[in-house]
Amino acid sequence: LPAFEREPRRVHLPRDGFTPANFAFVFRFPVHVGPFTRGAGQVIPLARGERGRGIDVDLLTLTLDDPAQLAAVMRGLSITSSTDLGASLTQAIPVVSPELEAAVFERRRRAARRTAWKTAGVGLMMAGLTGARPGVYGSWETMGRFVLASMATAVIVAVALAARQSGSTDEGRSGLRWVGRAIAGVAALVGLAVAVGASDRIVGARYLLMWAAVAGGFGGYLLGQGLRGLASSRVEPVGGDPFTRQTGRRWGTGAVAVILSIALIGVAAAQEQSAANLTEDVRAALVDRGDLPPGWSGCCGGDRMLRGDSLDTHICGSDDDALPRHEASVERSFNLGVPGHPDLANAHFDLTILLAPTVRDAEAEFEAIDSVDYVECTGVSIGKTAREFQPNATDIADADYLGRETIPGVSDVVIDRFHIRIPMSGTFDAIEGYFVRGRVGRAILRLPILVYVSDKLNMAERDDIVRAAVAKLDATNL
Repeated sequence: LPAFEREPRRVHLPRDGFTPANFAFVFRFPVHVGPFTRGAGQVIPLARGERGRGIDVDLLTLTLDDPAQLAAVMRGLSITSSTDLGASLTQAIPVVSPELEAAVFERRRRAARRTAWKTAGVGLMMAGLTGARPGVYGSWETMGRFVLASMATAVIVAVALAARQSGSTDEGRSGLRWVGRAIAGVAALVGLAVAVGASDRIVGARYLLMWAAVAGGFGGYLLGQGLRGLASSRVEPVGGDPFTRQTGRRWGTGAVAVILSIALIGVAAAQEQSAANLTEDVRAALVDRGDLPPGWSGCCGGDRMLRGDSLDTHICGSDDDALPRHEASVERSFNLGVPGHPDLANAHFDLTILLAPTVRDAEAEFEAIDSVDYVECTGVSIGKTAREFQPNATDIADADYLGRETIPGVSDVVIDRFHIRIPMSGTFDAIEGYFVRGRVGRAILRLPILVYVSDKLNMAERDDIVRAAVAKLDATNL
């Protein structure tokens, strides 16, 4: 195509983003379109001023299944048709002198490369930012797995789309280009496999792949568009693409977008690391097997991190709307085993530590132990817990309140006793329940204890468990 005095402007109506135009309407005089509220050129949004003024369009391009059929219709309407786009455009736009031609072509090539790099960068950054997910509780390693999986999926999507688009062109069959795509695809698959292989119980492979698919779908398309444009700018003739827009302001907008994306990823990473540190501090404050009397061992799948709405529930009788959300929480369970029967237990308890934002918030929440609704709500809670461990239960459990106790020398800890009856077919199962609540600093301790065989846990052993939990929490200095 010749070098024009100004860049031709077009509106393209694509069938999809990777199918080039094969039919064009060239206007003898520019047609003004606009003003309009939204628009983009080469994926980059148009500036507000340009949208308000509108644009002058030189040609309208389409992607048709049978362009020859439409050309025949146009000729039947006495509309001039041609297979030489350059000749048609020169009737509407003057060309520059021969000595300036090379400079114009090189300017077009640089503009196309800048747009391609920006598009690819925005696509990759979008995948990474989506994978970072601000506010998710985990560690640096967890966030890294999500970002790696998201970016790897984006690369896989981009390579697949680029291969599909270029498979029908001679340039797409270049051996070097196919080798490059293959290397990028294999590297992305390896990265995705590494991320999935590092999955754990909290962040499972299925959830990781689901989120990676979302991030890859968003970022992979833009990344593919950018790589396609970059490859085209390297192999096309000096004439370049006459439809590439050149606007100096667009590079500034793209740079701001990339910098902002990096900043947001940094903020998300800092938030995630802060939440991870708090969670690990809470985990360190939980008792383990060595802190308990003989016979107790961990059970029920290991530690459980409370997230989402579970962090916004407080002591029975509290006003959830008046109290702030807890910052972190971890639960750990133990069984007092039956010798020779590893699947049975004489007693069980769940130890949960919930971390309030401040000591004053924890004090305000702990005041609920003296509220009028506390005993009834606590009875329902321990009844639900007891029913979960009786597979033959036929209805909800009843919990009769037997009174409150304290432990000498241990402050801010109360023990509420319950007699629990679990309905079964023709009978019921009776167990003893103790619901322990405590506060140490800004940490709230929740400790329901269920005794299935009454003579297997005496009061001294129960108090030893509570003292161990409070001592470990106090030593951690949360």
